[in-house]
Amino acid sequence: MKLLQTLAAMPAAIYFASSVIAEDVKSPELLVVHTAPTAEMTPDTALGMPVIRKIFAFTDIPNRRCGYINAYEFVCL
Repeated sequence: MKLLQTLAAMPAAIYFASSVIAEDVKSPELLVVHTAPTAEMTPDTALGMPVIRKIFAFTDIPNRRCGYINAYEFVCL
């Protein structure tokens, strides 16, 4: 009987443990570096920069990743 109670409680313990782990995992925040020879401020405090090269994108701890994205991918973010 004791074994049956233990087996019945295991799925609930696994469910709660997995939900706690899932809450701790966050999607990585993307940081970007966009360089250009010129930039232009617009009246509504926006900054316009021409895209000459690809834009460098990276993430921070714990999901360290880096790479280049094009202007279309940047705008879609």
